[in-house]
Amino acid sequence: DCAIFLIRDLREIVPLFAQYLLNLGSPTVPAGYTLTDAIEMVVSHNLVQPTRALLDIFISHGGIQIRYENLLADPAAEIQKTLKFLDITVTDEGISSCVEKHRQLLFDGMGAPGIPGHRHIFNAQTSSLFRVFLGGEQLELGYRLDDFPPLPTAHDRQLGFFEAHRRPYYIWADDYRQASAGIRCLHYLCHALNEL
Repeated sequence: DCAIFLIRDLREIVPLFAQYLLNLGSPTVPAGYTLTDAIEMVVSHNLVQPTRALLDIFISHGGIQIRYENLLADPAAEIQKTLKFLDITVTDEGISSCVEKHRQLLFDGMGAPGIPGHRHIFNAQTSSLFRVFLGGEQLELGYRLDDFPPLPTAHDRQLGFFEAHRRPYYIWADDYRQASAGIRCLHYLCHALNEL
């Protein structure tokens, strides 16, 4: 099996996709949406189903995985790894020549190695949503979650569950599943209410 998978940290993909949708404007994204609003929409809706489907293909096929970050950091090593997988022999000089010839194309619009990515855009709210909707997939791809902003505690939010003035409501929904928009919306609503 000669499948080659290029994978990337989902936290880097989300803001790029959100900005792309914002640039498309209405009706793709409701008027007045900020980047944070679009990130929440992408995390809780747009990327969940396709990410799971692609990850299932990724897991079920043999092949090689190339990490986007490694490709930017050391293109020659990743090309060599791919050629070895494909049982193709190319000299180190040939690979170096290829990298130099296409270096500008490789880095255009991607940011040079060592420049921080888009993860700094995530705040506590969007990080929490990401953990709920895409956290499992992020870990399955071999990326981290522990460098996100910490989840706010009830004390941080100045909430007291046992305070007399609170009137909690209980909302019940079936287990989360992609096939039902209603269930997805209820889970998103519950998550948003829990963050208040």
